[in-house]
Amino acid sequence: MDTTKLYLIQSYNNSPVGQKLSYNASQLFGPGVPGGGPTASFIQPNGTTPYTYEWNFAVDHTLKNWLMEVSYLGSAAHHYEERPNLDPQNADGSFPLPGWNGVQENSQSGSSFYSGLVVRTEKRFNSGFYLSGSYTLSKCLGWPWQDVFSWHPLDMRLDRGHCQEDLSHNLVANTIYELPFGQGKMFLNEGGLLNQVVGGWKLVAIAALHSGPWATLGSNQSLGIFVNGLPDVSGPVNNSALNGGLGKHGKLGPYFNTQNVHAVTAVGTQGNSSVQSVYGPGYADWDLSGDKTWKYADRYGLTFRADVFNAFNRVNFNGLDTGVNDTRFGYVQAAGPARQIQLSLRVSF
Repeated sequence: MDTTKLYLIQSYNNSPVGQKLSYNASQLFGPGVPGGGPTASFIQPNGTTPYTYEWNFAVDHTLKNWLMEVSYLGSAAHHYEERPNLDPQNADGSFPLPGWNGVQENSQSGSSFYSGLVVRTEKRFNSGFYLSGSYTLSKCLGWPWQDVFSWHPLDMRLDRGHCQEDLSHNLVANTIYELPFGQGKMFLNEGGLLNQVVGGWKLVAIAALHSGPWATLGSNQSLGIFVNGLPDVSGPVNNSALNGGLGKHGKLGPYFNTQNVHAVTAVGTQGNSSVQSVYGPGYADWDLSGDKTWKYADRYGLTFRADVFNAFNRVNFNGLDTGVNDTRFGYVQAAGPARQIQLSLRVSF
């Protein structure tokens, strides 16, 4: 018994307002409908249920108030959904299945593999000081998933590349420090006006740094609906020498070797570049915060807080243009927010 499930997607041109429709009922599901022929999607019969394996191994050691840990994390996902078009355009402009713009299969054929090494340290809160930090070196490889159009729909093995969320390097750290001034502290603990000014302050710092996400080079050749185009490459594309100092002294790209990337113009011809093979700009952010509370009659309190986001005003570029046919190919198109300062007062009673 055939359990294949089919559904049809048809596009129609809109007629001018007040005019009759440009097609009739007999044309509803025919390839000659104004606006283009139909596309069909079908669900893979007897598809396998997706599943994921996860595993980890950790070694940690405590020394007084410090904890050190090294761990390995891994996961493998199998049979998640992909949607390749089984009717890509031929080199002569025709389609394998005449009369259709695209035939898309919803198949449980995708898989990915993640492997990560994590180094973590933590100092438990003691003497007014706390510190925690972790660094992850990882790699994730897999195939496009769900609504990500494929590049080689007839041989999905060629679409294997870095996962979209893959960040090779990731460092996160945070600390809390209570200044040693004021009541119960080492200095200025006898009260007085100076204690009211400098005593009781708490400082917080958070740092987040990670390498850039991976992206795919693009090209505009005609390959049929639901198929992404790739350009040709004639040499290395990533170039760390072009990354340093981006934005300083008027330097704004290109971010990689654009001279080694070439557009493909032939119909139905895919380029030789790889999927998810170009890394974008990294990210670095330091957030600082300080607060102090004054108490009155054990009932009333006044808290002042200052927050500085992106404290060192680092320019975090993003929006790398990877389309070889674009005028800004290879250049960054946007940046994250600049330094922001927030001051607040809170009264409690």
